[in-house]
Amino acid sequence: MFRMNNSIREMIGVNAVSIEITRNVFLKGEIPTNDKSVSWDGEIQIYNEKSHHKSTLFGRVPVQVKSRKVKHLNKDKIKYSLNKNDIRNYYHDGGVLFFIVEFIDTDQKKVYYDALLPFDLKEIIEKMKNQKSISHEFNILPSENDALDTICRHFIINSKKQSQNVLSINVSDINRNGTIVIPTVSPNLSTMFDYPAYVYSKEEYYNLEIPIKKIHIFEIIQETDLQIGVNGEIYYTNATKRIEKDRTIIEFGDSFKMEIQRGTELNIRNLNINFTRSGPIKERLKDTKFMVSILIAKHIEVMGSQIIINTVDHNVITELTDLIRDLEELDKLFDELNVSFEQPFNNLKVADFRNMERLRDIILYQNYNELDLKQTGFLKQEIGNITILLAVTKKNGEWSVFNAFESEKLFRIVASKEPSGPGFEISPYMMVEVKQLFKMANFNLQELEKSFLKIDYDTDSARQYVNYYLLDIIHHYDEVDQDKEILDFAKKMYEHLVKFEGEKDETYFLNVMQIVKRQRKYTQEEIAKIINRKNKATDPFIICGYLALLGNRTEFDFYFSQLSEEDQDSFKVFPIYKLVEGN
Repeated sequence: MFRMNNSIREMIGVNAVSIEITRNVFLKGEIPTNDKSVSWDGEIQIYNEKSHHKSTLFGRVPVQVKSRKVKHLNKDKIKYSLNKNDIRNYYHDGGVLFFIVEFIDTDQKKVYYDALLPFDLKEIIEKMKNQKSISHEFNILPSENDALDTICRHFIINSKKQSQNVLSINVSDINRNGTIVIPTVSPNLSTMFDYPAYVYSKEEYYNLEIPIKKIHIFEIIQETDLQIGVNGEIYYTNATKRIEKDRTIIEFGDSFKMEIQRGTELNIRNLNINFTRSGPIKERLKDTKFMVSILIAKHIEVMGSQIIINTVDHNVITELTDLIRDLEELDKLFDELNVSFEQPFNNLKVADFRNMERLRDIILYQNYNELDLKQTGFLKQEIGNITILLAVTKKNGEWSVFNAFESEKLFRIVASKEPSGPGFEISPYMMVEVKQLFKMANFNLQELEKSFLKIDYDTDSARQYVNYYLLDIIHHYDEVDQDKEILDFAKKMYEHLVKFEGEKDETYFLNVMQIVKRQRKYTQEEIAKIINRKNKATDPFIICGYLALLGNRTEFDFYFSQLSEEDQDSFKVFPIYKLVEGN
C-alpha cells in the first residue's frame, strides 16, 4: 500500500490555502513548504490596495497549516488536536490563523480554519490545565471570495486590542456600566453575522477596551425614526428594525411587520407586510384603522415613498371595518370606567371576552339582562388579570349599575355600633377591604376622598370607624403598595379628623406623625412637639407610640415591658409598631 510522506501532505495543504489567498486581491501569502520554524508555517500579508505596495500594508497574520488525508470529506465542522506548547507560543505572539486541510486526493479537499486570538488562547490554556493537548473545533472556510480578507482584517484589529496586559485584568473587576464596543472592519452588516465577534468593555478607569466575550451575532436590533403613513398622514414616527443575515424586519405599531430581503430595494415585489392584530385595545384600534386606510388607498408610504399594493380583498376591508366598530366600543367603555386596559387580547380567555361584552352592555347600553339584581351594593367584574368594581342601586323602582368610583351617584351607608344603637353615615367604600379596594382597576383616589369628606364626623363612632380604616390603609402601604398618594390621602383624612377632636387628641396626632415619618424626616419643630407630648403623657401605651416615632428603641423596650401582655399584642397590631421593627 502506498503511504503518503509528510512533505507531499504538507504541500497539498499549503497549496490549498495558497489558492484561497489568491482569490483575494488584497492578500499576499508567504507560506513556504518544508518550513521548519517552530509552531508557525508563514504569514498572510493584508494590503489596502491591489498593488500590494508596502505603504498600503494593513497588517500581517501568522498562520499554521495542517493537512490530513481522509477517506471521506467531513461537513462544516471538524475536530483537531492542538499542542499546549504551540498554544502558548501563539498566545505570546498575538494569536494565529490556524488552517486544517482535509483531502481525499489533490482535487478533492476542504479547508477549515479558526482565528485563534489571545482571548481564545487564554481560555483554551485555562481549560487544558495539566493536559498536553486538547481537541478543538474548526469551521469550514466560507466560500465567498472576500471571506479570507475579512477574517484576516478582523484578526489584526482584535489581536492589537488583546494584549497580555489587557487580558491580565479580571473580568470581575470591570465596571459593568462601561461602554460596549464590537469592532468590525466593514460597513457591510453581513460580516457581523458571518464571522465571530469580540465584545469589549471600554473602561475609563483603565483607559482600555477589555475583551469580555466572544459571540456570534444572529440579529441586530435598532430603534429608528422611520416615518410610515398613508395619503400624506403620518401614523407612525418610529419603528424597530431587526437586521438578520438574509433579511430585515421592520416592526411598527403592535401589529405590523414588514420584511425585505437583504440587498433589495424597498418595493412591493420584495416587501411582505404582515398584520397580526396584536396589542392592547388602543394600539390595536390604531393599527386596524391604518390597515383599512392602506387597503382603501392601495398603497403605503414609507419615508414619503409610495409603495403600491396591487391586490386588495374587499371582504377583508369589511371584516376590519366591523372590528374597528367593536374596538371603538371597548375603547369608549374603558375610558368611561377610567381604566387603562393594557392587556393584549391573546392573553385573554373565552370567559374574559364574555365578561368584556357583558360589561360593555352594562355600561354603554344599560342592559342588565345577564345580571341577577337583588340588592344595593357592589359588583365585581373580572377581565384577565384585572377586577373592575361596579355599584348597584335602585331608584324609583329601577335598577342602575355604574362605575363604583362615581361617588356622587353612590348609595348611602348608615352604620351603628350596636344593633339598636344610633346610626351614623360612613363611606360606602368602607364596606370593601382596603386590600381589595385599592387593587380595583378603576380605583380613583379622588372619588374616595370626596366620599370620606362627606362622612358625618360629629359622632365618636364614625370617627373611630374611619380611624381604623385609615390604619388599614397605612398597613396596605407598608405591606402591599408603597404609593405616596395613599399616605397623602390618609394624612389628609387624619388632619380632617383633628378638626372634630382638637389638637389634644393623642391618637390622631400619633397617626399623622407616623405617616410623616414614612414620607420624610421630621423637622426640628416636629421633633420638639413629639418630645413635649411624650414628656406630658402618663399612659405607657401612648408613651410607646411617641418613642416609636422618635426611634428610641432602648426607652421603647422599657415602657413596652410595663404593658400587659394583652396591650403588647394590641400594640403590635398597629402599623406604628412597624417603625419599631425597623430600628
